[in-house]
Amino acid sequence: MTHARISILLAFALSACNGGGESTTVAMTSADDTGPGDSTGVATTDAPTTDEPTTDTPTTDAPTTGDTDSADTTGDDTGGTTAGVCDDVGIEGNWLSEGENVAQLLVDVLDIVSITATFTETTFDVNSTDGSGAMVQQTGTYAVEPCPGSDTKFSIILEQTAPQAITVEGIYEIDGCQDPAVMTYEVIQTQPDVGAVPPTCDDDFGTGAFGQDNVQIFVRQP
Repeated sequence: MTHARISILLAFALSACNGGGESTTVAMTSADDTGPGDSTGVATTDAPTTDEPTTDTPTTDAPTTGDTDSADTTGDDTGGTTAGVCDDVGIEGNWLSEGENVAQLLVDVLDIVSITATFTETTFDVNSTDGSGAMVQQTGTYAVEPCPGSDTKFSIILEQTAPQAITVEGIYEIDGCQDPAVMTYEVIQTQPDVGAVPPTCDDDFGTGAFGQDNVQIFVRQP
């Protein structure tokens, strides 16, 4: 029974990716009200010849203000481009699966309520907790290969060393466009053989031996 428990556990499905420009429009206030002062002055000719045309001409600064608005729009475009860039997130780091994200297979068979997974460059440490609070720890090494034609999907082989030596194979994909990143992971034990074929790069998630019930969702943790 212990063997069966461990086998299913490591078949845990790890199904586990603005700038706004603020434009400031300057209101130009005409100082033409000085007209009455001018009419009190020396000659009527001076008012039209010097004061009014000269004051109105600089008012053409309004187009300059328009240019500032145009520059702000460019700022908006740049912000939009930045917002569309997704983070390049690898499997290394800490991940959590809980609630509805836990693979249904693990819920039904082992009453698993949460799984934490920590991956270093070559090792993994997975802790699964069931409804009673009991925890099982699994450790070992792993290796990944990128799937052809994809920057986010990988094949993975895990060599578990504790609590029992088994081999697990499958696929995972990380969505770095989400914040925090989300990993979809589906694996199946291959050694000792349990009579099930693991998913490969050519397969979609949930099309393996146990269907969607073996697909796990992990959320990246700090």
